[in-house]
Amino acid sequence: MGFVIGVPYFIGLSYLSLSRELGLGEFGGTSWAFLETYGKAVLHDSPDFIREVLSMSRKQIEEFLDFLRKNPPDPERLRETGMGRNRSGL
Repeated sequence: MGFVIGVPYFIGLSYLSLSRELGLGEFGGTSWAFLETYGKAVLHDSPDFIREVLSMSRKQIEEFLDFLRKNPPDPERLRETGMGRNRSGL
């Protein structure tokens, strides 16, 4: 559950919080809108459920952050492995 629900919740809520704190909406484009929308969608779940998911996922969230520190996203590598493509090959 941690990597499937907890990490995405963490990303969505963290980005939403950062966006509001820094006023990113006035500069936002497609990527901003997508992440902002996802963060807002997470808020449709009950606060208790969100807290429980994040609490139960602490280990996976830490593993995710450690992974990013050691392995920054590499778009070229992701494209080569097909992970950056959808079914149409884009």
